[in-house]
Amino acid sequence: MVAGHSLLGECELALKYFVSMLQEGYKVDSFSLSSALNSTAELAGLKQGEMLHAQVVKSGYEGNICSSGSLLDMYAKNGALQCADLVFCTIRKRDLKCWNSMIGGHCGLVEKGKFYWFCMMTDGIMPGFKHYTSMVSLLGRAGLLEEAVDLLRKSPFAKKCPELWRILLSSCVALKDLSIGVHATEQALELDPDDLSTHILLSNLYASAGKWDAIAEIRKRIRGMMIGKEPGLSWIEIKNMVHVFSADDECHTQIDDCRGELLRLKGNMEVSDGSENKLLPCG
Repeated sequence: MVAGHSLLGECELALKYFVSMLQEGYKVDSFSLSSALNSTAELAGLKQGEMLHAQVVKSGYEGNICSSGSLLDMYAKNGALQCADLVFCTIRKRDLKCWNSMIGGHCGLVEKGKFYWFCMMTDGIMPGFKHYTSMVSLLGRAGLLEEAVDLLRKSPFAKKCPELWRILLSSCVALKDLSIGVHATEQALELDPDDLSTHILLSNLYASAGKWDAIAEIRKRIRGMMIGKEPGLSWIEIKNMVHVFSADDECHTQIDDCRGELLRLKGNMEVSDGSENKLLPCG
């Protein structure tokens, strides 16, 4: 149940089942620990991950590649790179997941990322799809867009996976590079013409470049594509509890409080706009 809910992306349920196992006195194994850690990584819950790390040590699974790999991934996705590096150094036989987690977690540290890429090749591990996504993201965020394009073109996934081109496009939006961004869009839409996220990124790219005439047509296309689409989810951790929200959400138990707080913040923005008046107090 823990693994099943984790694979389905139902991370909160996966962790609830794992906690129930502990409360009911069941002995956890490396498989359940790994699944719980994967869920924690997706929820970006570092505190829960640290508690699970203690459980890994307590259960004697520090040397287990399944648990250690998931532990490494959890720290990397939470931005705790020193902790991730410590775990990485304790793993004797590093598998694909370990290398990919380290490459993905050192975004911004280009030379170190390239070093891990070289070490992986030296160890005879051929890079897979996730390794290429990490490297394209790494190079793109560092502003090395031409190098990212070159790496992507040489990959076996260039004509198969639009996700790689979307990652490059995302970097182009941040860096306002219209030329490479349009090229990345063309490649992505050639593989998946109805992908909503690519169209949204393209709209953002044109907005960053001030191409307002092109934006109207793209946004009209986006509105048509969004009909019937399920809303995306977002979450936030407050006092050790994860709260999940979606667009037009009316089901949350504190929706009235949330709406009231938004109105208070809106009022503060209006009051402070060109004024020295006091801000509205919290309710």
